[in-house]
Amino acid sequence: MQCLGDGEIRKAQDLALTALKRQPMNQMAMAVLGSAEDLKGDRQKADAWFRSASALGHRDYTVETYWAQRSLERGDLVGAAAHIDALLRAGWKGDPVKDLALQLENIPAGRMQLVRVMIPTSPWAVGYLSTVSDLTPSQLAARRDTLLLIADVPAALIESEKLRLAVPTIEALYRAKRFEEALSLRNKFPPFGPPAGIRDPLFKGLASEPTGPFDWKRGNDAGLDLQVGKGSAGQSGLILSAVDPGRYIVATQTVRLLPGTHQLVLAGRSPSDAKAVLVVKMEGLENGEKLNPLSMRAPNEDAPSKAGFAVSGKDRYFRMVLSVEWSDGDATPVEVSSISENVQ
Repeated sequence: MQCLGDGEIRKAQDLALTALKRQPMNQMAMAVLGSAEDLKGDRQKADAWFRSASALGHRDYTVETYWAQRSLERGDLVGAAAHIDALLRAGWKGDPVKDLALQLENIPAGRMQLVRVMIPTSPWAVGYLSTVSDLTPSQLAARRDTLLLIADVPAALIESEKLRLAVPTIEALYRAKRFEEALSLRNKFPPFGPPAGIRDPLFKGLASEPTGPFDWKRGNDAGLDLQVGKGSAGQSGLILSAVDPGRYIVATQTVRLLPGTHQLVLAGRSPSDAKAVLVVKMEGLENGEKLNPLSMRAPNEDAPSKAGFAVSGKDRYFRMVLSVEWSDGDATPVEVSSISENVQ
């Protein structure tokens, strides 16, 4: 194939014909002859050679890339998907193969064929769908639409696996400040959340791996012990403790907030003598609006903690940071069973 790159087409043909005389089923030689005819512009002869080569198997890079490209040119999306699938199953993952897959994915009907060969058994789906860093804006939109198709495929994968496939794209849309698209995609997969407001008010997601910016993500402050489980009264939720006083980030989540007056409510069964304070900060992601921090006593069995705040509408998406703060001399654990928000 190197001599083809050097423009020595005739020499390549002679070598390939000699190889075929010695070994009539030499797939590589047939592919060289097909490539030579393709370079000379004789598609009919090229197709004939590649058709013979394809009859010998579907793992050869040159053969499958030729047919994938030809299928795309002809509008044969089923064929293109089959050849791209063959390439990726054979372990060919370079840029030319990825570009062929992206070409197919950029066609609405092509996305359907790509999903058909990808789900549920394709060994390359996770790697392909996780590669999003170098996608153009239009390719990222196509990837979003591919995942929307996967979300609607019944019983192809368990729902948690579908969400894991979508997380890289959700995060890429989020980084691009395409928050509406990112949240819409996230809401196609369980555990479902509201179109606006706090997702997972019982903090169940903190017991598992993070699944993107619209779900809870643990803080990483050293010294905080965060447990997700049943507290002293058997209520599920967060159990927070620390050896040293200070403020610790418990968790973060991006939320969509509607304009208006809101109330935040924390419920739990912390001891009545607990002096710890829970602090909630929210900063707008579109225009940088910072809401006034909310300082709330640790909720106890007698009453939840409540605080009001206003959203002007300048920003719709906010990064919410939940922290806990212990003052000197106070090490009483805090139990928080839920957090909720509503528009007044």
